[in-house]
Amino acid sequence: MLLLVVLLALAGGASAAEKPGIDKPVDQFSTLGEAITPLKITGKHLASLKVTGLPQGLKLKEPPSETEATIEGTPEALVVATVTLEATNEAEPESVQFTWTVESAPGFSGTPSQVRSTVGQPITPVTVTGINLHSLTTEHLPPGLVANQVSDSEWVIEGTPATPPSETVVSLKATNRAGTAAVPAAVTWTVEAPPHLEGPPAAQVSTAGQAIAPVILTGSNLFSVIPLGLPAGLELKKASPTQWKIEGVPTTPRAASTVTLKATNQAGGTSAPVEFLWTVQEAQKAAPKTETPAKPVETPPPATTIPSAGRLGTLPVQKAGKSLTASFLCEVASCKVQVTATITAGKKKFKIHSARTSITQGQKPKIPLKLSKAQQALLVAALKKHKKVSAALSASINSSVGLQVTKALTIAIKR
Repeated sequence: MLLLVVLLALAGGASAAEKPGIDKPVDQFSTLGEAITPLKITGKHLASLKVTGLPQGLKLKEPPSETEATIEGTPEALVVATVTLEATNEAEPESVQFTWTVESAPGFSGTPSQVRSTVGQPITPVTVTGINLHSLTTEHLPPGLVANQVSDSEWVIEGTPATPPSETVVSLKATNRAGTAAVPAAVTWTVEAPPHLEGPPAAQVSTAGQAIAPVILTGSNLFSVIPLGLPAGLELKKASPTQWKIEGVPTTPRAASTVTLKATNQAGGTSAPVEFLWTVQEAQKAAPKTETPAKPVETPPPATTIPSAGRLGTLPVQKAGKSLTASFLCEVASCKVQVTATITAGKKKFKIHSARTSITQGQKPKIPLKLSKAQQALLVAALKKHKKVSAALSASINSSVGLQVTKALTIAIKR
């Protein structure tokens, strides 16, 4: 009986001295200033559990039970800490360690607001930067594109868009390792149709120094057209997103050479190249012009007054009829005389001329000045109102001694 009591006593002592057991937690990540989800510590014989190395702001909730303990709180400083959990009893102590990282909240620092790409053509990689971008999800990213992580501060979107032309708003969402979400970023993403350039144009032959007939280029999505090998003096001008023109004056002769045209759309996508030949001929030299000497301008001899050439005479009053008469006395060897009468009939004024008459010295013939029917009618109408109409006579004399113009001689005409 005594032996049985001793054995029971020994068994009870062994049970009380059983070694504690702690289930090691996984490494922890928390966000500065955000309360953590309480961390449960499990095991056996944990009543004496002690914790060292916890980030500032975290603590062990007291008292722990034999099988469970809780760490809670809000991290107050950025740190990467080594946390030690230790439980003791009469047997050997038990301890485990794990890492607790406190990091800042995630956030984007560099995202484009707008991106353009081309169906079927690889994009230029789009870089997204920030802090603590441990995970990145994209909503509405065009099919064919993916986001790949470079580091916790950089992601790259790359690939080849496979959808028809469209425009969408891509939402970028990121979290840090603690699972805290960043403020989402938005990117307007346009997928354009590739540019297309019709052609090629016919082979061109131009002449140096002469303006060309514009060469019209047509296509679609022609945001820009890049020429290679265009003759000097020519340039491309945009007329519309579907039409460009080559214009100008080639300056330098050259043999047939290849011109290559390549179009781009607004996203930078390129078309298949278009090639054609362009020859610039040398301008033909014009034959020298034979200048015909200008004919000298014939200047009529100046009118000179020769008092002795002749005299104009007439009756002071004449009746209106089919003609008026004037007399002229030639005082030199010979005269050629033409008499002019300027007649004022009311508000109308007209001139009548005699025939050119040859007169020898000493003669004094009468020279008639014939009126047309219209002129006779004007005189008759004027005389009905005024009874008299005045006329001024002058004579142009081409004589053997020179040219003479007589002074006007006034006469009156009556019914």
